[in-house]
Amino acid sequence: MDCLTFRRQLLEDPGRLDRHLAEHQRQCPACAGFARSLRSDEDRLREALHVTPPAALADRIQLAVSLDLPAARVGNRRWLVIAASAILAISAATLGWLQFSHPYKDLSLERSVLHHVSDEAVHLHDPGPAPEGDLKQVFARFGASVSTGDIGRVNFAGICAMRAGNGVHLVLRGQQGPVTVFFMPGERSPGMLRLQSERFAGLIEPTDWGSIEVVGEQGEQLLPVLERVRHAVRWPSDRLSGLSSLDAGPLG
Repeated sequence: MDCLTFRRQLLEDPGRLDRHLAEHQRQCPACAGFARSLRSDEDRLREALHVTPPAALADRIQLAVSLDLPAARVGNRRWLVIAASAILAISAATLGWLQFSHPYKDLSLERSVLHHVSDEAVHLHDPGPAPEGDLKQVFARFGASVSTGDIGRVNFAGICAMRAGNGVHLVLRGQQGPVTVFFMPGERSPGMLRLQSERFAGLIEPTDWGSIEVVGEQGEQLLPVLERVRHAVRWPSDRLSGLSSLDAGPLG
């Protein structure tokens, strides 16, 4: 199970924890923290909505109807506060989930890539190799295909929320250490871009369907990796409009 599938299923039912969810939560500290936060918010929301109605509320409503009084004059002001609090709580929770769906939308393309690598650093330590069937299925979700014999050893393969939609997240074995590769449909760049941080260096190459990002440790030879993954993956540019959003279904 990949991170996006785990978080989608929890958003649908925060109380759910089957065998697959439990196993992913045990192995992924980032998703474990997400699950704790989500369930904590769910508990607070449930407590906010669990209130006792004022005494004789039914009698007051019947009296208001019989006197043809505006409903707003009947209720206790405390109910307005409760309703407003509940709406705010729901809005805040929804906003948090939307921000998770596109966690890098306010960053430049270069910064979003570096942040994503750091945020998902747990996958840099995946021993691999990723099962060949899982690798093919990740790309198949976008209507793309991959030549597993040409792409090299893949330690991790998953679907992740990128800056403006879903994309494919791979971790390959490099010469200096793990190399992260992002396939980001719909994410255009004006030309070849270079990334740099204290630890990482990277390249962003524009394609006719979006862009490919390759990020590795300082000193890693990235161009050969970029050329290898570019030729190993066939991406359907004619189907791009329906695949750059979060509608590419979860893995598994």
